[in-house]
Amino acid sequence: MPGLTIAQFRTMSFLYRRSGCSLRALAVHLGVTPPTCSVLVDRLVRRGVVSRTPSRASRREIALRLTRRGRTQFEVAKEAARRQTAGVLAGLRDPALRRLTHSLDALAVVFADTEVSRDR
Repeated sequence: MPGLTIAQFRTMSFLYRRSGCSLRALAVHLGVTPPTCSVLVDRLVRRGVVSRTPSRASRREIALRLTRRGRTQFEVAKEAARRQTAGVLAGLRDPALRRLTHSLDALAVVFADTEVSRDR
């Protein structure tokens, strides 16, 4: 992920999927305190990849979004991570790759169910 820490990549990934979310929602997703999340977001705002605007839902909250530059940087980083992962997985034999694919499919279902239940 060129030029990004894991925390920055995870932050940008969440904002890519959940544009306009609150700082609190992002902090919960990252598993950090709101002040820690705020410092992380401040750095991304200074880099011009995240914007903060007043929330329409509450005057006490801000809405976080990737800027156009942020979306582009995230997409480049995501593609670089995919290429690197594909390179590593290319060394697996077919039976191992099938087992891994099956396990990842099951994991994806669990995570998707967690996302849906959290949104309720």
